Amino acid sequence: MLHWHTNLQEDEEARLRALHALDLHDAPPEQALKALAELAAQLLGCPMSMVTLIDRAQQRIVACVGAEPGEGDRNVSFCQHTIRSPTLLVVPDATLESRFADLPCVTGDMHVRFYAGMPICAPDPQTGVSHRVGAICAVDTVPRSIGPAEEAAMSNLARLAEAILSARVISGQSLELAALTQHQSQALQRSVTAFGQAERIASIGSWQIGVPDGPLTWSEGVYRIYDLPPGVEVDLAYALQFYPESARKLVEDSLGEAVATGQPFDFATDLRTATGRLRRVRCLGEPVIADGITVAVAGVFQDVTDRFKLEQSLRRSAELDALTGLANRAGFNCQLEAAVQDAAERSAPLMLVLADLDHFKPINDQHGHGAGDEVLQIVGERLRGICDLDCTPARLGGDEFAIIVRDAAACADPAPFVAGVLDRLKQPAVTRYGTLPISITVGYGLFDSDRDLTLREFVHRIDSVLYDAKRDRRGTARRFAEHGRRRSDQPT
Repeated sequence: MLHWHTNLQEDEEARLRALHALDLHDAPPEQALKALAELAAQLLGCPMSMVTLIDRAQQRIVACVGAEPGEGDRNVSFCQHTIRSPTLLVVPDATLESRFADLPCVTGDMHVRFYAGMPICAPDPQTGVSHRVGAICAVDTVPRSIGPAEEAAMSNLARLAEAILSARVISGQSLELAALTQHQSQALQRSVTAFGQAERIASIGSWQIGVPDGPLTWSEGVYRIYDLPPGVEVDLAYALQFYPESARKLVEDSLGEAVATGQPFDFATDLRTATGRLRRVRCLGEPVIADGITVAVAGVFQDVTDRFKLEQSLRRSAELDALTGLANRAGFNCQLEAAVQDAAERSAPLMLVLADLDHFKPINDQHGHGAGDEVLQIVGERLRGICDLDCTPARLGGDEFAIIVRDAAACADPAPFVAGVLDRLKQPAVTRYGTLPISITVGYGLFDSDRDLTLREFVHRIDSVLYDAKRDRRGTARRFAEHGRRRSDQPT
């Protein structure tokens, strides 16, 4: 454990020396600390998180999520209480504690209720003894509690923040700390150990590459993400082999831009590891500048595969119709937009089929909405059976359905495909409410890549022939034709 001090009044000057030795007062926000703030918010499920430093009278937010960086009065902050304790400070409901109930962030627009903060330490450059100089915290607007796993996560994130701050100082950005005693070297070694532990918990690692053409160094966490044994010699060309070809330029351009402009970067992409596993990774980097010259680029590397899969799953769920399992209108719009763009740019085949159930309201009126829902589900199952990888079925709402067809053979001769759709869908539906008849009317047409046709115009022309068919002869399919607008009805 680090050497904690509890008598803050006595040690305030030493604490301030430790804080000022970090030389962060006029520095831009650290990208690595921003990543830690994001991790704190994710791991505790909070909308806000911060990394703060506490000066004599001010609190400085150096990295945050859901809040604004900057300085404020130390006396009205939660973190000033965090640095008075060597352990995690948890406030389940700030309105119930006299120390916090009247703070502006509790009574004002921020509406803070829950707070969990872990102190961050740095060594006094004169003695090497560590003092609490700030905190990493997570904040919520509703009362809540946390368990042992979240407490351990906050502790490890604080240790990781300490290691990042120590690495900044050791790299030459503060000359005072470069001359620490043996006592401080031992404390640094403990920070390095904690850094490795935090890397494993957070699926994160650090990296640095010299400029120009300098060595590439990885922490154990990066080797772990790549599925490589620690210590294997790596360089940029070797590391790029694990990225898809389309992503390699992104990596090289990001490094080049950081060197040229002095600006940080943050991107996410796929990575195929040494054992063949596909991972989603996030890379943050920023230039290391000495005497006005960029001498290296350093940053943080994180495995975000699980979070990416969850986001993709939620996105897919948001684009699916809950009743039928087909794409909903949002999913349909997204798929059709991509298909229209492909057809316009590459003359790729594209046909749109719009289908509307006939006499659906009487089914609901006579048998109830449960029967109507079963009919819609059966139509959805039949559409999935008709469609393959080159077709996307969708329920647009109510009793309206659609099929985006990209199959070259079907687009070359649409009539048999549409006839098959009609034949399959017109079969009576066997439900718990009895065998119910189904009739459906279809409008369809091909995308004309030779015309300057917008997506809206394309849908409108197919919609128009569908409702012409419903008005004239239900249970048929009508095709949009450029000349004469309508072409051959196909009866069910």
